[in-house]
Amino acid sequence: MLFCKRPKHCVLAAFFTVSAALGLSACSSTPAKQAATPLPKVEIEPSLHFQQDSLYRLLTAELALVRERYDVGLDNYVEEAIESRDVNVTARATQIARILKNHSETLMLAEQWRELDPGSYEARFILISEYIYAERFEEAFAESQRLLAAGHSSGFEDIAIDAAQKNYSKNDELTQAYSNLLKQYPKNTELLVGYSILLQTKGELEPALKAIKKANKLDKNNSRARFQEFRVLTAMQRTDEAITAYGKMVELQPQNPQLRNRYAQLLIGYDLGMALEQYQILHEQTPQDADVLLNLALLEYSQGNIPAAKNTFNNLLSRNQYTGIAHFNLGDMAEREGRKNDAINHYIQVKSGTRYVEASSRAAELIARNETFSNALAFLSARREQADTPGHKESLYQVEAETLSSTQQDARAISVYRQGLNEFPESVILHYSRAMYYAARRNPDKAEQDFLIVLMQSPNNAATLNALGYTLLDQTNRLADAAVYIERAYALKPNDAAIIDSMGWLAFKQGNYKQAQELLEQAYKQTKDHEIAAHLGEVLWQQGDQRRARKIWKEAINNWPNSETLKQTLKRLEVEL
Repeated sequence: MLFCKRPKHCVLAAFFTVSAALGLSACSSTPAKQAATPLPKVEIEPSLHFQQDSLYRLLTAELALVRERYDVGLDNYVEEAIESRDVNVTARATQIARILKNHSETLMLAEQWRELDPGSYEARFILISEYIYAERFEEAFAESQRLLAAGHSSGFEDIAIDAAQKNYSKNDELTQAYSNLLKQYPKNTELLVGYSILLQTKGELEPALKAIKKANKLDKNNSRARFQEFRVLTAMQRTDEAITAYGKMVELQPQNPQLRNRYAQLLIGYDLGMALEQYQILHEQTPQDADVLLNLALLEYSQGNIPAAKNTFNNLLSRNQYTGIAHFNLGDMAEREGRKNDAINHYIQVKSGTRYVEASSRAAELIARNETFSNALAFLSARREQADTPGHKESLYQVEAETLSSTQQDARAISVYRQGLNEFPESVILHYSRAMYYAARRNPDKAEQDFLIVLMQSPNNAATLNALGYTLLDQTNRLADAAVYIERAYALKPNDAAIIDSMGWLAFKQGNYKQAQELLEQAYKQTKDHEIAAHLGEVLWQQGDQRRARKIWKEAINNWPNSETLKQTLKRLEVEL
C-alpha cells in the first residue's frame, strides 16, 4: 500500500478530486428534460473556497462512498450541505439521499436545493417525487403547476396514480384542482390522464372515459393514456373495447415481451385464436421462456393443432421443463388416438404437480382395460405410497375407494376409506366421498355422520348442505331437517342446478306442486340431468300432464340409458315408455 508522505499535497489532490465530483465550476447533474421555457435564472455565487473541516468532511464522504459505506457518506454530505448551503454540495447530497431511498433527507435537501437554485428542473422534479411519496399531494400539485407554466413535463400522472392508490382523503379537492387547471391547459395529456385516473377512483366512469379518449386523440403514442383507457373500459365491463385498447398499447411497444405476455393472458379468456397468435410471437421473441412455451403448447392443443402441440410439449420435455404437464397432455393425446400403452407410459411419468392424481387415475383405468382390475388397484396403491405431497396421497385414497365402490367391492372400499381416514382423520374429501358412498347405498344414518363432520369444518359448504338435505329428503321422513339444509344451500348458491332441483323436490314433498314445477323447470333448463328429468316428469305426471312427462322421460332415457333414478321412478309409477 502506498502512503502519501506530503499530507498537504494529499489534501489538495483530494480537494481537486472532490471539486471535480461536485462540479464546483458547473452543476454536475443534468435535468431529465430541458425546459421549453427556461425557469427564472437566479445568480448563484459558487463556493470556490472550502474551510479545511469542510474539505475533510467531503473527502471522508467520497471515500466512504467508494468503500460502499453509504450511510457515512450521506451523513457527511448532509451535514456539509446544511452548514455550507452550497448549491453543488446540496445537489450531490440530494442525489445520494435519493439513490439510497432516504426519503426524509431527500425531501429536506431538495427543498434547500430549490431554494438555492429556483431554476433547477431536477431539484423541482425530485421534490415533486418526494412530496408524492410523503402523500403531500397538494404541494406536489402546486410544484407541478409551476413546472407546467415553465413548459416542463410536470408529473401530474404520477400524482394522480399515487393519490388513487393511497385513497387520498382530499381526492375531491384534488380532482377539482385538475379540472380547474385543464381550463387553462385543455390539451395537456398529462393533466387529462391524471384527471381520468382521479375520476375513475371516484366512480365517475363516463367522464373518466371522455377525458382519456381526448388524451389519446391528442397523443396516439401515449402508452400511459392507452393503459388508462383499458382500465376505465374494464371497469365499465366493455370488454371488447378494453381488449382493443390493450392491443394498441402492444402496437406501440411491439418489442416489449412483458406487455405482450399480459395481452396474451387477457386474450385467453376472450379469444383463444388471438391468444395463440400472441404466444407464437412471444415464443419468437423469448425462445427460452418456459412459461411462454407451455402456454403455446396448451393453446395449440386446445385449438386442435395436434402436430404442433406434440412438438411443443416434446420441446418442453427435451428441456426438462414442465415435464408433468407435458407428459399428461401427451398421454391425453395418445389416449384419444387409441394408443393405450403410450398413454399409460406418459401418465406414469407424471411424478408430481397438479396433474399427478388425475394421471394416476387415468393410468389405472387404462391398466384395468388392458390387463386386470387387480393390476390397476396395485398400481393405484403404489402411486399413493409414492405421492409427492400429503394432499396427493389423500386424494388417491379417494380415487382407490371410489374405484372399488364403482365395481361393487364394498368391503374393500370401506377398508380403503378407513385406512385413509386413519391417516387423514380430518380429511374433508374422504369424509364427503364416504358420505356419498353411504348415501348411494341408502344408509342415511352413516351418510349423515360423515356429512356433519364435513360441515363442522366447512359450515357454508353448499354442496355438502345440499347432499345431506337431499339424502334426508329422499331416504327418511325428516322433512323439516332436510328443508333446513337444502334452504341453507339455496341461500348460498341460488343458481346451482343441483340445489334448485333439491328445492323443487322439497316443494313437491311438501305438496306445493306449482312451486315444485317452477323450480324443476328452471333446473332442467340449465342442465338436462337424468335425476332432474325424473323429478320434473313425476311432478308433471302427478298434475295430469302425462304427455309432457313421457316426453321428458324418453329424452332422458335416450341420454342416460343406465340411470337407476329414472328406472326406479318409472317402476314406482308403473309407467311404460
